[in-house]
Amino acid sequence: MNEFVSKLVNLTYCSTEYAVAAWETLTDSDREQPRQAAKDYANKHNLDI
Repeated sequence: MNEFVSKLVNLTYCSTEYAVAAWETLTDSDREQPRQAAKDYANKHNLDI
């Protein structure tokens, strides 16, 4: 999941092409719960999303 979170964070700084490429490299299990993963990461690091 750390790889997913890293890519998610990078999406805010990268082009649309990178975003699509990053999404395509995710596993099916990562795709099933991307929002929950983002929320968990934000909660862990006290971020507002």
